[in-house]
Parts: sequence; C-alpha cells; structure tokens
Amino acid sequence: MSNSLKKLEEEREKMLPPELESRVASHLGSINHWGDMAELFVSGTVSTMAMLFGGDRANPAGKSDRWREKPAPPDNMPPDDIQNPKK
Repeated sequence: MSNSLKKLEEEREKMLPPELESRVASHLGSINHWGDMAELFVSGTVSTMAMLFGGDRANPAGKSDRWREKPAPPDNMPPDDIQNPKK
C-alpha cells in the first residue's frame, strides 16, 4: 500500500516542464547578482547623499563617543599640570 501523497507528488512532478530547474537557477543567479550590486553601490550612494545634506560621518546618527573622552578629574584632585609640571 503506497502513500497517496507520494503518488500525488510524483504526478505533479511529471507535469512540470523539464527546464524549470535551470530557469529558476538562472533567475536566482540574476537576483543574487543585482543584490550584490545594490549592496556595493547603494549603501555608498546613500551615505554620500547623507553627507551632502548635512550628515556627520564622524558622529553618525548623533551617537556619542563619550567612552573615548578622557574622564574629568575628581573635585578634590588638582589638574594634571600641577601634579606633573613640565620640566
């Protein structure tokens, strides 16, 4: 006793044109190619347009770089030039 779904699958596969797999692969290759082109060029174009219209490349989207700043000395500490005078 065979599974009726297997039979139905085999019948449907027989109805498909034989070149379907190669056509689908060709379309997927084209889509992949254009996706790569968009990834390469569109992102650069968008960032260039953002810079032209007032964007800040060093500080995109207003993100803060406070972790790079030198921390302020505590209130009870003298400034660096008093602690380490130049000779």
